[in-house]
Amino acid sequence: MRICRGAEGGQVKTYKYRLYPEKEATKRFLVLLELCRRLYNWALAERRSYYKETGCSLTYRQQQNTLPRYKSEHSEHKEVHSQVLQDVLQRVDKTFVNFFERRAKYPRFKRYGNYRSMTYPQADNTWIGRGSILLPKLGRVRMVKHRPIMGRVKTVTVLLTDSSEWYACITVENRPSIVTEKPKVAYRPVGVDTGLINYLYLSDRSQVDNPRLIKVHQQRIVKAQRWLSRKQLSKKTFTTANGESRTVKVPSKNRLRARRILASRWQDYDNAKNDWQWKLAGELVRKHDFIAYEDLPVGNMMRNHSLAGAIQDAAWSSFWSKVEHKAATAADSVITQKVPPQYTTQRCSKCGHIQIVALSERTYRCPSCGYMANRDHNASTNILELGVELSGIQTAVGMGVPEFTPVETRPILAEATRPMMRASLVVEAGNKFCTRRRTPPDSGRDSAYGSPEASAQGERHVSSEIRDAWNRPKR
Repeated sequence: MRICRGAEGGQVKTYKYRLYPEKEATKRFLVLLELCRRLYNWALAERRSYYKETGCSLTYRQQQNTLPRYKSEHSEHKEVHSQVLQDVLQRVDKTFVNFFERRAKYPRFKRYGNYRSMTYPQADNTWIGRGSILLPKLGRVRMVKHRPIMGRVKTVTVLLTDSSEWYACITVENRPSIVTEKPKVAYRPVGVDTGLINYLYLSDRSQVDNPRLIKVHQQRIVKAQRWLSRKQLSKKTFTTANGESRTVKVPSKNRLRARRILASRWQDYDNAKNDWQWKLAGELVRKHDFIAYEDLPVGNMMRNHSLAGAIQDAAWSSFWSKVEHKAATAADSVITQKVPPQYTTQRCSKCGHIQIVALSERTYRCPSCGYMANRDHNASTNILELGVELSGIQTAVGMGVPEFTPVETRPILAEATRPMMRASLVVEAGNKFCTRRRTPPDSGRDSAYGSPEASAQGERHVSSEIRDAWNRPKR
């Protein structure tokens, strides 16, 4: 599930549900996706030709005005919902915007089978049923609604994965909630150090082992990849519109089936990793109200070919994005803070001395103050201190809030120095000398059996009375 902020300040979420279309509905889906792909390539070709002729680029509004003429010339596109076709033109416009802003490469044509989603921009809650979804010009499609939809439905996107699975991505918007100030005091702060041996090492000395899920699924993936590599491509010759003959390689049915099996096994690996990360992120957010973590440059770290596979399997960026999402939707306020990773391992958490630490050294030893600790624990402590400094919050212990010390940890006084306390006249459990019965003042005894002197010497009196009763002759 994805979360962001809407234009009106509301919270926008995206729910993903599995679709199980029937055989005829599946064919219908594939036909609509192919028509959307043709429109995408036509819009891209029109932009290219217009730029070569005039030196200017077409806008979305200009192409949208020509859409009715395109539908009249290509009557098969009338089967597609009009707003779905408009969304295709918006995608083409977005690719050019990303290119001019240097966020992506120059747009390319979509080949057959490479267009895998279509969007309905104006959806409604009435489309969603108990176990199905209503799609215009497609009808009801079976859907596994594993969780309720909270909010007003905005858009619906039908998605086809590489493993031939259909999903419905439903975007909803909630009413803007009351904005509350972030807490200035953190009662359960934690600093987190990420790694390959220990996936997470927390500043409270707790750690999470790296599951290394790729090793669990690697054998099945390798077997499917070898099966796919043995399938051959058949050559097919056809004549183009210009009268030229062209030969292309077409995959056989067995190759397509082997490719789907390989994609499904990769999907199993991704599902297992995402499930484990979501559960770990939820547990981390429930236990702590302030989380500081390293903003690692994963792209630069991937250049190390010896560790690239392990780093890709760890997927730290994906995990921290899940933690950010969990923190944003948590019932209690949870603050997350990114920390620059420079010198978090080399700096001493006690005196601040910086030294070079080899990757093979798992114990940190400070030559300045003599501090010695686990390498990851020293790093997580530095991350927590730096995160608190950057966020501007205060931790509870040591900053205005006293640390409570149990009574049991105080030193026990010697018996001679213990204060003499008067026993209560209330009958206490286990104290057979405590009673309300008064004795005559001329008896020479205390006014109550529960006096301190009687309590101190009670056992001696009882033992003497029992001994006298035992030695007394029986009548």
